Amino acid sequence: MLFERCLKGFVRIRLIIALAIVFSPGMLLADNHGDSAIAPGVMEIYECALINGATVDDVLKFGRGDFTEFAQGVGNEVRTFLWTPVAVAPPFQDPSLVRWVNHYPSWSEYDAGNTAWMSSDSAKLQKKLFSMISCNLPIYHQRHAVLRAEIERPARILIGRCEVNEGKDMTDVKRHTSPAQAQAIATALGIKRGQMLTTPRLGVDANLDFLNIIFANRKEMAKLQDAGRTGAIQEARRQMNQAPAPYACPIWDMHDSHYIYNSE
Repeated sequence: MLFERCLKGFVRIRLIIALAIVFSPGMLLADNHGDSAIAPGVMEIYECALINGATVDDVLKFGRGDFTEFAQGVGNEVRTFLWTPVAVAPPFQDPSLVRWVNHYPSWSEYDAGNTAWMSSDSAKLQKKLFSMISCNLPIYHQRHAVLRAEIERPARILIGRCEVNEGKDMTDVKRHTSPAQAQAIATALGIKRGQMLTTPRLGVDANLDFLNIIFANRKEMAKLQDAGRTGAIQEARRQMNQAPAPYACPIWDMHDSHYIYNSE
């Protein structure tokens, strides 16, 4: 949902990073940060600061209550999350910042939600939300699904800030990180996780080519990180004779992502 009419500037952002999911403990749901559709989706991201003594729990209560009721009334396709930082590299390391993130399958679905949010009927809802957070204008990424996964919450997400190697392009990147390759590596490691790539589109003065987003249950994420620490990931790739990556991701960030709403 577009907040532009009510948003207050907080910091000029060049790019937004990353996430994981929290919902009911022990509950298995589709992790919809990635999407199984072939066509790219739309990811709308707001960088926000908590204000007036509000907490993350306050925002989540609003999101899972008043906002969810509103979104159900709109009836468009959207998935909404709140990202909170765990380990984030400069210049996005401020621990007080949160990200409100909406995923849409298309710009038409985005427009349906935006139109409803910007209507006068939503004024009280906006006032309540913006008494808790102050946000920048949104930025938009195009979302490319790689690997969808059923994960148990709570979960965590790693996001790499990546650059395509000289002479290569995103076609090469997506060929290298195909669903089959991603699943084979996950299976070899005995890890359940999902993956998507996003490319900057609107409102982003980006100094990167794409984000490489990996999401999993927190325990599975720890296993994945240990696999990287011990070299097991590299060994799995060697066993598959996987070619060298046509890109580099020199910076990785980690967030928790709190589940708010899913129209499915």
